[in-house]
Amino acid sequence: MITMKEIAKITGHNASTVSRALNNSNLVKKETRLLIQEVAKSHNYLPDIQARSLIMGKSKLIGVIIPELVSNYFADIISGIESVLATEGYSILIAKSGFEEEGIIENFNTLISRRVDGMIIESGAFAFDPFVLSHHNVPIVYTGVNRDVIKQDMDAILSADTSDSYIFTDNNAFDDIAEYLTGLGHRRIGFLSDNLTSHRLKSLRRSISMQGLDLPDHYAAVGAERYERGGYLQMQKLLSLKQPPTAVMAGTDNLAIGAVRAAKEHDLRIPEDISIIGYDNLTFGDYLYPSLTSVDQFTRRIGEAAAESLLRGIHAEKRNGEIHVISTGLVVKESTGPVRKAGG
Repeated sequence: MITMKEIAKITGHNASTVSRALNNSNLVKKETRLLIQEVAKSHNYLPDIQARSLIMGKSKLIGVIIPELVSNYFADIISGIESVLATEGYSILIAKSGFEEEGIIENFNTLISRRVDGMIIESGAFAFDPFVLSHHNVPIVYTGVNRDVIKQDMDAILSADTSDSYIFTDNNAFDDIAEYLTGLGHRRIGFLSDNLTSHRLKSLRRSISMQGLDLPDHYAAVGAERYERGGYLQMQKLLSLKQPPTAVMAGTDNLAIGAVRAAKEHDLRIPEDISIIGYDNLTFGDYLYPSLTSVDQFTRRIGEAAAESLLRGIHAEKRNGEIHVISTGLVVKESTGPVRKAGG
């Protein structure tokens, strides 16, 4: 691999001119700059990133902490983050927290030791207290911080003198769900989830109560098992009731897939006999039969907004925390329909 000194020798220019040319500086004549860059390219020159970061005071690295690597939800967020950061020449280092506060703290310290210029932390909606990282000196953007389960009072966080930023999603989709299902004639509305998404029950209950109905405890099935198997097991509980719900909302699309399987094993037609709604509006839901009605959180936009906010924090002389709210919406497809007259 060729060095900067060797490029200088080949082109007949000194090392400082070569350095400026490789950084595309206008202080170097265009023809000289192009010549040096062409020599560097033809000899597969790679810059010394560590040396450059020491000189510029920037590593061009962003730390991203997510709870897990297997989820399509988090993959969409990362895709949004990368699409924005790449245009500014930043690369990302991804670390997994495992839905644990300790995991966030450990990974945070590791990424700081790698001299990242900023951090995006997706908490995964578990009870994480952002104040535990108040000692930091890099801009941080938090996503996935759930206002219903956060340890600290949200008003205290937003009123604190902090340079951190937050990306939230609103709960408007739950009002849409309640209005939509009751409009279809459903009165027995159930909910199933894993422990990590059980906080959505509170929002659904509130929205259903605004329609003059309630969601009793026996219509709420929550368990530790996640993904499709979790949805399957919790749906079995709901369908074992003497009078099961006519419509069920699942905490995630993956859980909804398991719920669909359980319903079909009970010889129930979807949506003729039972309606099922997911949450996340992931792409695979369009290819189920019937396609899955779901709540769109616009996960890619969450990632984009987080990256945009972080870049503003990196470039600002004085960082000021930002609050952004991404609207959610119900996307109606084929897995929901009017309640059966005989069973309504």
